[in-house]
Amino acid sequence: MESKHIKAVKEPWRHSSRFNALGQMLRTNQRLDKLAVLHVDFTKRKMLTGTCLSAVVVALHMYQVYLLVQQC
Repeated sequence: MESKHIKAVKEPWRHSSRFNALGQMLRTNQRLDKLAVLHVDFTKRKMLTGTCLSAVVVALHMYQVYLLVQQC
Protein backbone atom coordinates (compact mmCIF):
# COMPACT_ATOMS: atom_id res chain seq x y z
CA MET A 1 0.00 0.00 0.00
CA GLU A 2 2.84 2.38 0.80
CA SER A 3 4.45 1.84 -2.60
CA LYS A 4 1.22 2.90 -4.35
CA HIS A 5 1.13 6.04 -2.20
CA ILE A 6 4.72 6.83 -3.11
CA LYS A 7 4.03 6.41 -6.86
CA ALA A 8 0.73 8.31 -6.82
CA VAL A 9 1.49 11.12 -4.37
CA LYS A 10 5.07 11.51 -3.23
CA GLU A 11 6.88 11.28 -6.58
CA PRO A 12 4.49 13.63 -8.41
CA TRP A 13 4.73 16.05 -5.46
CA ARG A 14 8.52 16.07 -5.76
CA HIS A 15 8.26 16.81 -9.49
CA SER A 16 5.77 19.65 -9.01
CA SER A 17 6.70 23.29 -8.53
CA ARG A 18 4.58 23.34 -5.34
CA PHE A 19 2.37 26.03 -6.94
CA ASN A 20 -0.98 24.49 -7.84
CA ALA A 21 0.63 21.20 -6.92
CA LEU A 22 -2.58 19.15 -7.01
CA GLY A 23 -3.24 20.04 -10.64
CA GLN A 24 0.35 19.26 -11.57
CA MET A 25 0.24 15.97 -9.68
CA LEU A 26 -2.98 14.91 -11.42
CA ARG A 27 -1.53 15.79 -14.81
CA THR A 28 1.65 13.85 -14.00
CA ASN A 29 -0.36 10.79 -12.94
CA GLN A 30 -2.48 10.98 -16.11
CA ARG A 31 0.62 11.12 -18.28
CA LEU A 32 2.24 8.22 -16.45
CA ASP A 33 -0.95 6.17 -16.86
CA LYS A 34 -1.00 6.91 -20.59
CA LEU A 35 2.65 5.90 -20.89
CA ALA A 36 1.96 2.64 -19.06
CA VAL A 37 -0.94 1.84 -21.41
CA LEU A 38 1.22 2.63 -24.45
CA HIS A 39 4.00 0.44 -23.10
CA VAL A 40 1.62 -2.52 -22.84
CA ASP A 41 0.20 -1.83 -26.31
CA PHE A 42 3.63 -1.46 -27.95
CA THR A 43 4.86 -4.62 -26.22
CA LYS A 44 1.89 -6.58 -27.59
CA ARG A 45 2.66 -5.27 -31.08
CA LYS A 46 6.33 -6.22 -30.59
CA MET A 47 7.35 -2.63 -31.22
CA LEU A 48 9.69 -2.60 -28.23
CA THR A 49 11.73 -5.68 -29.10
CA GLY A 50 15.37 -5.29 -30.00
CA THR A 51 17.43 -2.15 -30.06
CA CYS A 52 17.84 0.74 -32.46
CA LEU A 53 21.03 -0.89 -33.69
CA SER A 54 19.32 -4.21 -34.42
CA ALA A 55 16.59 -2.37 -36.36
CA VAL A 56 19.23 -0.62 -38.47
CA VAL A 57 21.03 -3.91 -39.14
CA VAL A 58 17.79 -5.52 -40.32
CA ALA A 59 16.97 -2.52 -42.51
CA LEU A 60 20.44 -2.56 -44.08
CA HIS A 61 20.16 -6.27 -44.77
CA MET A 62 16.78 -5.78 -46.43
CA TYR A 63 18.23 -2.94 -48.51
CA GLN A 64 21.13 -5.14 -49.64
CA VAL A 65 18.69 -7.85 -50.69
CA TYR A 66 16.65 -5.25 -52.56
CA LEU A 67 19.77 -4.05 -54.42
CA LEU A 68 20.70 -7.62 -55.35
CA VAL A 69 17.21 -8.27 -56.72
CA GLN A 70 17.34 -5.03 -58.75
CA GLN A 71 20.64 -6.07 -60.37
CA CYS A 72 19.17 -9.30 -61.75
